[in-house]
Amino acid sequence: VYDGISDQYNTPFNKKVHKIIALSRGDDPLNPKDEYKEAIHNLNIAMVKNIENSTMDTFKELVWNQLQ
Repeated sequence: VYDGISDQYNTPFNKKVHKIIALSRGDDPLNPKDEYKEAIHNLNIAMVKNIENSTMDTFKELVWNQLQ
């Protein structure tokens, strides 16, 4: 999903999330480096827990528009 969004900064992710995703990828975007897997998992849990419904709805719309 992350790679499918043409404007990745037009997402509910903050700069910290983008930086951790970029660092974790190294040379292989499909297999994050092991040392970042826990950080990404924790960010995912926190984001899902704390994101407002309207923000999530907007993000889902953005994703669906990119898929079409």
